[in-house]
Amino acid sequence: MRWLVGLLVLVNILVAGYFLLWRGEAGTAHVQTRDIGKIHVIDFGTPPPAAGRKPQGGAPAADNAICMEWRGLSAAQMDQGRKAMQALASEHVLSVKEVPLQRMYWVMIPPLTSSAEATARLAQLRALGITDAALVTAAPWQNAISLGLYASEDAASRRLAELAQKGVSGLSTQTQAKADTDYYFLIKSANSDVLQQLDGVRLAFPTTTLSRVACGNDAN
Repeated sequence: MRWLVGLLVLVNILVAGYFLLWRGEAGTAHVQTRDIGKIHVIDFGTPPPAAGRKPQGGAPAADNAICMEWRGLSAAQMDQGRKAMQALASEHVLSVKEVPLQRMYWVMIPPLTSSAEATARLAQLRALGITDAALVTAAPWQNAISLGLYASEDAASRRLAELAQKGVSGLSTQTQAKADTDYYFLIKSANSDVLQQLDGVRLAFPTTTLSRVACGNDAN
């Protein structure tokens, strides 16, 4: 019996140690990388306030936002650029996106609540003579209905108008990156000091360009 009690004690120690280690790793700060519609988004979050400063709540007001495009980085330089952006984000509140230089435009009906509803909607489209509609079965767009991928926004707009004339509702357009496209950084911040520091970062990459742009949809 003693060996059985000893074995149980050992198992309890191992289990406790596992959960303590898991909790420690889960609490470690890290850079979150997300893939939204094939446009890579790096969200560095809001850095903690410096010692002696009161935390400032909320994201910067849109009216005060400054948006910059950092272009010309090669695929090999993008990783260095990410590290530079991460270092900058440790000092300032900002958001960074990696935006594809070349895009495709996907006309679709967003995911429906169930596969049965999606199948029924697909049948309705086929009844309207829309033969190129296809059901999406893979996450994260499962139960969406694809209605074509187009090389230009104008072509996608014409397709949307054509479908609307046939009585199709609930349409949407999602941006997809073309295969093997290069990316550029889109940086948004309400802190004007970021402009100066960004230019300093860019100097390490002489072939690249940094320019201020209007904060449009890509900066949201």
